[in-house]
Amino acid sequence: MPLSTYFSRLISSLLLAFACYCFVVGSYALVERWYQPKMAIDSLAEAITRPVLLLVGGGRLVNEVRVPELARTEDTDVLPVEITISQVKIEAPIVPGKISQNHWSMADSAASVLQLGGDSLDKSLVIYAHNWPKLFGRLDKLKAGNNFELQYKDGRSESLRVLGIQKISPDRVDVLYDAPVVLYTCTGWMDKQRLVVFAERV
Repeated sequence: MPLSTYFSRLISSLLLAFACYCFVVGSYALVERWYQPKMAIDSLAEAITRPVLLLVGGGRLVNEVRVPELARTEDTDVLPVEITISQVKIEAPIVPGKISQNHWSMADSAASVLQLGGDSLDKSLVIYAHNWPKLFGRLDKLKAGNNFELQYKDGRSESLRVLGIQKISPDRVDVLYDAPVVLYTCTGWMDKQRLVVFAERV
């Protein structure tokens, strides 16, 4: 068999396998969310794009240059456990984050949070997540003046107001200290930039 024919058949087989995968997971997402059409579309998009993002490295907040100093999650009682941004239909649980060897730990179905500079509630929080539809995929739709909510383990809720949005390079972690609360995700071509949302407590 000519080598070109072999590679042609191999590529065709891989494309067919990927199409079958998309059909299976897409069907599951649609059945699971049949009663919520918009969520069905998001579920389908995430199911299809997630393996591609992971293959090319997208959606992973890997910072090979610098990481925030004094980032800590030891006292989890003072950290939020859920974020709700009604304007862009984001509602996600929050888990304690971790930075190890310049790699940001990432949860597939939740946002993560780090506390910068100490244990006090007045210290800065950075909440980060994949730019997937169910997580921070619509974060770029936020505008200055929009409000969102953080929920805590003890049942209390905290309101925040967006101050501004900025796109930065991955090494600009210094900006994470520029507001009491920062939302953070990947953006740009091949996720080469970071989208930062600055917010204040109200």
